[in-house]
Amino acid sequence: MGFGILRLRRGEKFPDTAGTERVYMLLSGSVDFRWKGGSFAAARASMVEEAPSSLRIGGAETLEVAALSETAELAVFTASKTSGFPILSIPARNVRTASLSPAKLDGTADRRIRTVIDDANAPGSNLTLGEVVNLPGRWSSFPPHHHSQIELYHYRFFPEGGFGFCGLGDDAFIVRDGDTVVIPPGLTHPQVAAPGCSMIYLWAIRHLDGDRFGPDSRIYPPEYGWAL
Repeated sequence: MGFGILRLRRGEKFPDTAGTERVYMLLSGSVDFRWKGGSFAAARASMVEEAPSSLRIGGAETLEVAALSETAELAVFTASKTSGFPILSIPARNVRTASLSPAKLDGTADRRIRTVIDDANAPGSNLTLGEVVNLPGRWSSFPPHHHSQIELYHYRFFPEGGFGFCGLGDDAFIVRDGDTVVIPPGLTHPQVAAPGCSMIYLWAIRHLDGDRFGPDSRIYPPEYGWAL
């Protein structure tokens, strides 16, 4: 699994001939995706208030990404294994958003989960990914859990000077705007945002051959069973 940030200015075009599976998730600005036989235009003004528009492409398909706004920024996720699946455009209105409020936690773990790619809309994909809107002063990825697949988090804060903490097993790390964390298999990874800071993190999980990530993949340590 690979990850990067693509930044374009108005009129710039990015040619993509990678030949592997890749998913473009729009973070800000307006862009136009073009490929042989099709196109998809997308815009996003607010990461906090709006879900992302995204495009999944794979195999031998080629793509051109052009910025329509003064600046545009996209997250790009890749998987080394190719598949013969079709191009999939996912407008923001089609992104499934779930608001979670665990009953026993008095609102301290309220968050919104936006799922962009999973087996429901892309069963042949090697990736599942989306965003979490971690509300100010609240926790997410809670109760702590782990799974057998590697995962990646990329953070944005509003305002940009905000910060949070990322747990990896028994260790804790300060995370700030633009940071990226790789979560090894088997480590719990609870998250918390500082008061007054909206923390949004992109998440991506690489499916394993014979062990795809799904609703039953999360393993909760027994000491947190009461929080379920």
